[in-house]
Amino acid sequence: METRTETKPKKDKGYHIRAFDPKARRLAKAGASVAGVDIGIWISQAVKEKFARDISKGGERSEG
Repeated sequence: METRTETKPKKDKGYHIRAFDPKARRLAKAGASVAGVDIGIWISQAVKEKFARDISKGGERSEG
């Protein structure tokens, strides 16, 4: 019997630690370390919070 393992590509969330400038990376890594969580979880939470702040301010409305 032959076993095939297929791997699905990871969904691109649109952000990655490499996309940030060096100072932001250091701050994110330090914050994640202090909080005791993985850097990916830390970035994900920061993105969610920024989105919530932007929405509460009305966000950017495009005219079209």
